[in-house]
Amino acid sequence: MSYILEALKKADADRERERAGVPDLRAQLDAAVPDADAVRQSAHWRWAVAVVAALLVAVGAWQWFDDDAPPPPETVAPA
Repeated sequence: MSYILEALKKADADRERERAGVPDLRAQLDAAVPDADAVRQSAHWRWAVAVVAALLVAVGAWQWFDDDAPPPPETVAPA
């Protein structure tokens, strides 16, 4: 009879430990592996930032090396 009571107490303690959220070895491994969707999503953002940066550099270089400077404003002599 005492073996049965000890087994029931142990089972209750195990259930309480699982409900308390104590991580086991498998939970730690799952947390260490990144989610494939999250990795894919961050890759999209990296590409978008790289494209925007490249466009800004191209526009800046085009403005910097533009040889067609606007003509100076004409000054009108007072009459």
